[in-house]
Amino acid sequence: MGKSLKEQLAGRPDAREREVSLTSVGGDPLTVTVRRLTVSERDKLIKEYKLGTDEGKERGTDASIAIVAMALVQDPPVTDEDVRAMPAAIVDEVATAVMEFNGWSVKGKRELDDQFRAPAGPSV
Repeated sequence: MGKSLKEQLAGRPDAREREVSLTSVGGDPLTVTVRRLTVSERDKLIKEYKLGTDEGKERGTDASIAIVAMALVQDPPVTDEDVRAMPAAIVDEVATAVMEFNGWSVKGKRELDDQFRAPAGPSV
């Protein structure tokens, strides 16, 4: 029997974290690390910000701030207040990168499909 999913994920840090170059700052890009959110974190965001609903669209800024605060890998961790003090263009760029990395956008869904799709070859 092969390795468990937990063991496989432990050996694949690229499946959990990704470096992102922020180009919205102008000049040399800044590099930050974002991570995939857990199921619990995703469910909390969906419930609290009503993601995917008309009501959720009205709370888009708050949801973006929460997503960035949760997914930005930094020591010490950033808070919602820290994110609110950041330039909007940077928050939007990081939030977009997090959503893509977590498969919450069309582009992100394609990347996840490509990353975890079995390699083409003869069927067994």
